[in-house]
Amino acid sequence: MLSLLFKYREFVLIVFMTIVSLTHTQAQQEWSYTQYQFNLYDANSAYAGNHQTLSMSARHRAQWIGMEGAPVTDQISVHAPLAGNRIGVGMRIVTDKIGARRQQLFKTSVAYKVSTASGQIALGITAGLLRSAIERQDLNAFDMNDAQLAQMGVAHVTPVFGAAFLYSSHRFFIGAESGSLNKTPISDVSGSLARLYRNANLVAGVLQPIGEQDMLEVSTQIKWSEGRQWQPEVNVQYLYRNTCWLGGGYRVGSAWQIHAAWLLSDQFRVGLSYDNTTGKLMSCNQSSAELFLGYTLHKRIAGSVRYF
Repeated sequence: MLSLLFKYREFVLIVFMTIVSLTHTQAQQEWSYTQYQFNLYDANSAYAGNHQTLSMSARHRAQWIGMEGAPVTDQISVHAPLAGNRIGVGMRIVTDKIGARRQQLFKTSVAYKVSTASGQIALGITAGLLRSAIERQDLNAFDMNDAQLAQMGVAHVTPVFGAAFLYSSHRFFIGAESGSLNKTPISDVSGSLARLYRNANLVAGVLQPIGEQDMLEVSTQIKWSEGRQWQPEVNVQYLYRNTCWLGGGYRVGSAWQIHAAWLLSDQFRVGLSYDNTTGKLMSCNQSSAELFLGYTLHKRIAGSVRYF
């Protein structure tokens, strides 16, 4: 029995992490991408450079389709290796719209990588700027000349700092990132309590070859924010003939997910996902959708990065 557990220790670790997080789930705090597996840099900055060539991706996510003022997010990310793959650098540009609120985030990252006998350890730091503003014309206010509304229309720029860790091998990865270590205010409105909240994002996954061209992946993502807020999810996906991923998952208390990705070539990939809402929001809307596009400048070298 012990030898069996050791043989599949990565699967056991992922199941254990998910079960533990379920006992403390309260609410979703930070943004979650359904297709984080297709470019781990979007979930963990220490992954920068792991494609061993310049890599670019774009995402568009429409959350809770049909709900007025629901979140819409667009992201572009770029990362690449330096110094013989010992260092990875990258950047993200994110625009986020939720109701009358508008946010733009620009974040850069640097990761230092150390090879081990079984894989690679990467440590990363991030720094950036977050611009927040309220579009007054999108508010249904009783008095549009209210002094507080005038303050809301002024954009506020906030520095953001974070750190990340990632261990990866040819068929396993586990890492964590804190996207905002500082508690800086994000509003100039007098008396406002709006600020950055400390958060953490943990990801882990394991790959199991099936035959010569097929692959099974099990992964989990667990998000935490101040106030003991947790949001775990688990995903399972199958790679068919080294060209098409098909899978699904469950974000606890939020949605069931299905997703598919096509490896159009060694350089291009495209993914689509659909989330069916569960819980209290089910009566207000039905779904969320996400589109992912990825491109690598050259054919990837290491086998595992083709999969994650």
